[in-house]
Amino acid sequence: MERKEDIGRMHTAGLTIDFEYGELWRGLHRSNPLSFKKPFSFTVYKDRDVYMAEDWRGRVRYEDDDASEVIQGGIDALSDGGTIFLKFGRYNLYSKLTVKEGVLLKGEYVGSGAYPGSPRTLLVNYFDDHVIELEPGSAVEDIHIAKGVDPFTHSMIHITECDFNKPIWIRDVFGSSDLYSDGDFILLEITKSANIIGVIAEGLRWYGFENGIHLLGNPDYSGNVISGNIFTFMGKYSYIFVKMERNGGGYQSGNKFTGIMQCGSGTERGVVIDGNANEFHISSFDIPSGKYDVEVVSGARGNIVSGWFASVLDNGTRTKIICPYHFENSGIAVFSGDGTTTTFNIEHGLVSTPSKYGVDPLTPDAHGSKTITVDDTYITITFDTAPPSGTDNLKFSWWAKV
Repeated sequence: MERKEDIGRMHTAGLTIDFEYGELWRGLHRSNPLSFKKPFSFTVYKDRDVYMAEDWRGRVRYEDDDASEVIQGGIDALSDGGTIFLKFGRYNLYSKLTVKEGVLLKGEYVGSGAYPGSPRTLLVNYFDDHVIELEPGSAVEDIHIAKGVDPFTHSMIHITECDFNKPIWIRDVFGSSDLYSDGDFILLEITKSANIIGVIAEGLRWYGFENGIHLLGNPDYSGNVISGNIFTFMGKYSYIFVKMERNGGGYQSGNKFTGIMQCGSGTERGVVIDGNANEFHISSFDIPSGKYDVEVVSGARGNIVSGWFASVLDNGTRTKIICPYHFENSGIAVFSGDGTTTTFNIEHGLVSTPSKYGVDPLTPDAHGSKTITVDDTYITITFDTAPPSGTDNLKFSWWAKV
């Protein structure tokens, strides 16, 4: 990459003119030294086949045919923070971008409104590593990051450390990959003796990936936590949309997720919860048969899940589920025997076949030898021998849970 220190570049009438600063620069700005000042620390753009970074004075400071080199050069030059503005266009990356404290990496929308298909600055990776590394106190917004290499086994945005004093902000970022492909959109990963607390991600949208948002612990750092992070999102066609994975590491607690998940035939789970006291406010649709919108793993405690979804596999404890659909039900069922009927059905009212259930007899005639079976509509009681005739002589308490 060529770095421009004392050489200026002007574009006029289709010509590119290089000139030395000094008297010429001072003469141009003697009346108003800030007359050409730009609103960003660096503005990056593509001129034919070369990427360029202009500083706030309009001087071209970095240029290269690899956008990674130009963007990273601008980031590294900001000792006191600032904004790297990537003008609308496509930027081919061949190495990871590390956004340091105090730096905002900002793209550009074309048109009005931030929606999933809106055109914006596009970054395309041609290497299998994390594409953007966000350090504490950094931010990224208004960009689209797209997979350009196969296989891709890392993440589009990678975070290994954060705290409330130096939060990380992610705003209106769109990620795209192959349908149900490998890799993560956003990965929060414990890799050292540091916590990840205070990530705020708003307006996330993605298509594809193995995991949309992935929280990954580390058994080598079991004292470190992923906690107090907030995500709002809309994801489409991932194997798993939100995956919390303690992996033998420390707690994952106090995180909040709000979003919409559009599932499909390749989806394995909507969200997988492996942590304590997290909040999920989600809507899910098109989950495949036999899969689950929500899975709470064994050992997870005190999580809250609310919204519109159809199926839950809850192996945790003290999980609070708030949903218009029914996932738990119980009651008292009363029947009258006629001396010949052996089968009695209790409609459980759940969204799918219960995974756990129980039936207890409450009257003497209900104690006969019997078997209990369930399907997606009924708990079925089948007696070996028909109970005797009587009015309301068969009474059962029952419960069921998806």
